[in-house]
Amino acid sequence: VLDYGAGPAPGLAAAAEVWPGAFSHAVAVEPSEIMAQLGKYLTSDLTLPSIQWQRCLYDATDKFDLIIASYVQMEVRGQGSRDALIKQLWGRLTPGGVLVLVEPGTPTGFRFMHHTRELLISRIGPSHFHFVAPCSHEGMCPVALTGRDWCHFAQRVRRTPHKVYCKGSTRRFM
Repeated sequence: VLDYGAGPAPGLAAAAEVWPGAFSHAVAVEPSEIMAQLGKYLTSDLTLPSIQWQRCLYDATDKFDLIIASYVQMEVRGQGSRDALIKQLWGRLTPGGVLVLVEPGTPTGFRFMHHTRELLISRIGPSHFHFVAPCSHEGMCPVALTGRDWCHFAQRVRRTPHKVYCKGSTRRFM
């Protein structure tokens, strides 16, 4: 497993929970030393395989069955740089591997995901991959045609008591 832009490694923790025992080695790429230290601390008590922490993607030359990039495109400046990153991640997949991209359900997040979707369709060809969500097809995006809406879905999140208190809220679910 490769978690690019790992931060405190929630992607690795989620992958280990969804697929327990499915992977024996993990690589976490996080350029921020502080976030990497936090990730090491938070994952130390979890039952995860050994995690190799790196500052950049170019330190790893392995191929991966699963690559996770969560909230990463928002941090990369310039569409050319985002395209290069997606191509680089795609090139690190083993045949039949899975690339998981997660971006916020905002108009900007939608534009990034839509562009990535179009990039994969045009460069790789729809016969070499399959989208799972939010669109489960490789055809033209009907939402992007209008330019007035963006594709997103709601996901309820249970907030910890500390976060509820800090936000001054009374609801634990949002």
